[in-house]
Amino acid sequence: MNPSASAAIQLACSLCGYRSEALLNDETCPGCGEAARTRSLAPFVEHELRPLLRERSAATGRLLAFAMTAPEKRLLAPLFDDIVSVSLFGDYGDGGPHLQGVDMRDLSRYPAGGFAAVFGILIFDYFIEMRQAMDEVFRVLEPGGVLFTMISPQRLTRGWEPPAVMKYIESQPGYFSYLPPGTSLISAVVGRRWFVRELRRAGFRPRHVAIGDGLTTAENDWFIGRKPNLAGLKPRLPSALRALTGSRRV
Repeated sequence: MNPSASAAIQLACSLCGYRSEALLNDETCPGCGEAARTRSLAPFVEHELRPLLRERSAATGRLLAFAMTAPEKRLLAPLFDDIVSVSLFGDYGDGGPHLQGVDMRDLSRYPAGGFAAVFGILIFDYFIEMRQAMDEVFRVLEPGGVLFTMISPQRLTRGWEPPAVMKYIESQPGYFSYLPPGTSLISAVVGRRWFVRELRRAGFRPRHVAIGDGLTTAENDWFIGRKPNLAGLKPRLPSALRALTGSRRV
């Protein structure tokens, strides 16, 4: 194949198909206006999530989705029987049912084993009580359930560093303007290896996946936590899913 033709094929938005002849400096797609983090969900669903869900036994099929936007919903809705859309602050999505005030660190409003999956992009980025959130997610997932989440590369280190406060975020016009008056958020930083290890501590079978972007040089870090199914999963997983504690790039 002609190398230039191959490059042209790769320089495309995974959501809207917008094509570029050169790598973009701005991560926002000129076609759909979505950022690289949202675009990374499409290949993640196709290459990681679909195969993983196919291995699960019969279950509720309910997804607990944090801060889910309309493009994210379009990608995930075909995979689940029901989606429960929630957030700590702000309204998201396309005007459908949405519950605010739900904190991943305290999911006591939900019973144990009530969800097939828990999802969120840039959720763990905004608190340091990550162990607590992992434990809560593990509790509300049914056996065989899956946590899949993305953390911004700017908030990750390569090593074992525990969560720490990088900076404090204050609401400004056009910037976290949905925060209630007097409320601030933290921007957290954490080590990739620490995050994977702590998923394992919580009981998950963990995995880190780096998803390359089709329009920029960006790589987006996804973390998968699979709750063991004691009722008996198939004895072997697809080869792409066997090294659950490893990392790979897509």
